[in-house]
Amino acid sequence: MFYTGMAPYMELKQLLSGIFLAILLLTAVGFVMLRYSVKLPMTLFFKVATILIYALAFKILGVSIHSLQVSQVIQTNR
Repeated sequence: MFYTGMAPYMELKQLLSGIFLAILLLTAVGFVMLRYSVKLPMTLFFKVATILIYALAFKILGVSIHSLQVSQVIQTNR
């Protein structure tokens, strides 16, 4: 979904290298989690992941509200 919005502004080489890098990174993280999951404190991992997801959600909400204000769908108080 995110690539659909970015693809028209990127070269094909950049798009494919980004997809490849994302797959490589996710594979590495998955391997580390499977290999060392007994030693990793999973509760700490999930707490940090939850905080990051909340931060990302609030960032997306703020950008979305700003876009609606710029397009004058939502009135701003001036």
